[in-house]
Amino acid sequence: MSLGLHIAIDDQISTPLIRAGQYARKPEMRKVMGRGVANDLRQHFSKLDQERPNEMGGRRTHFWGQARRSVQNPVLLDADTVSVSINQVGVAQRYYGGDIYAQPGKALSLPARAEAYGKRPGEFTDLHIEVFKEHDLAALVQNDQTSLSIRKKKGGGRTVKRGEEQGGGVFFWLVKRVTQDGDPSVLPTDAELRLAAYNAGLDYFALLVARINEGRS
Repeated sequence: MSLGLHIAIDDQISTPLIRAGQYARKPEMRKVMGRGVANDLRQHFSKLDQERPNEMGGRRTHFWGQARRSVQNPVLLDADTVSVSINQVGVAQRYYGGDIYAQPGKALSLPARAEAYGKRPGEFTDLHIEVFKEHDLAALVQNDQTSLSIRKKKGGGRTVKRGEEQGGGVFFWLVKRVTQDGDPSVLPTDAELRLAAYNAGLDYFALLVARINEGRS
């Protein structure tokens, strides 16, 4: 699910611009203010990408870097509103929170260790399902296996040395539903977004005034 932000250019945000010359409601000004919002979102997501690595360690998916690249250019909706969309699936879920359900007959797979983070169960070939009835849990567990050390002999042939036993660890927990808490900090505050629009509008107006003054000189 993508997320759309609609910034209304009302008197509270545009009055200083209106006093400067009635530019705030012109289409080009609203687009500039929308770009200010889009750039603020991109900067916010870049910061999250730096500050929020995955909790388990291991390979990063750079979810917030993908969110930054998914921020769309502003679109005018009406005389007072500009829209900026974030097309990264999962941003809205993290912002609002709520329940995530598995499809009928299937289960959600939650990574249980660093090696599983950012991957799908199908990417592993050595996992099997185990059910822990006493805990009402199921998991994808790595098969037991033995490591082997193989060396070539000088005169030909090979020697095989048995190594340590490994495997048996849980890679994914299998569940029917997950409840995720909402996290408003994944987006800038409304005040920050409005300020970004306001500052972009003022900068653009200052540029227009400078051009007019150059033409008069």
